[in-house]
Formats: sequence, structure tokens, C-alpha cells
Amino acid sequence: MTARHLSVSIAAGVAVAFGLATVLSGGRALFGDVDMGAVVSFVLWFNFLAGFAYVLSGGCRPLL
Repeated sequence: MTARHLSVSIAAGVAVAFGLATVLSGGRALFGDVDMGAVVSFVLWFNFLAGFAYVLSGGCRPLL
């Protein structure tokens, strides 16, 4: 595996991990019984949905 493939694989793994963390924390705030205090609902929904985009982009990386 070349250094380029390794760096792309690491970046993809980080994107998937960050996306899963974003989906889990956003889902708990939106659908769980966790009191988050004063939040901006648009930002919370955007981050929750963006988490799925992170997972998708990390999981569908091109094979170089």
C-alpha cells in the first residue's frame, strides 16, 4: 500500500468515526430525553444530517 492509499484510508476512517459520533450525539439531542438547554434547532438538524454525509463520504471513497 502506498503512502497515498494509506493517507486516504486514514482520512476515510476519521470521516466515518466523526460522522458516527455526530449522528449519535445529534440523535440523542433530537430524539432522546437529553436536555440540551438552549440550542438552535436548524444547526442541530443540519449537523445531524451532515453526520450521514460524513459516513457516506468516508465509506464510499474511491479505490485509487
